[in-house]
Amino acid sequence: MEKKSDAIESREQLGGGPLTFGRFIRSIRLGEEQSLKTFATKLGVSRQTLSDIEQERRSVSVQRAAKWAKKLGYAW
Repeated sequence: MEKKSDAIESREQLGGGPLTFGRFIRSIRLGEEQSLKTFATKLGVSRQTLSDIEQERRSVSVQRAAKWAKKLGYAW
C-alpha cells in the first residue's frame, strides 16, 4: 500500500478529514489564515457559497475549479 505524502496528510488535518475539493479549499484558506468572507471575495463568491462548498453541500464545476486554481497560484 502506498503511503500518503506529508503534504496530503497536512491538508487533510487542516481540512478536517479525507481530502475532497471542499476540504482542500478549506485547508488552503486556513493555511493562509483568511476568513470565509475574505477568501470568498478573493474567489468571487459569497461567504455562504464558499461555506457550502467547504462543507460539501455544494459542488464546483471543473471550469470554476480551474479558475480558482489559477487565482490561488495552483495552475500549471
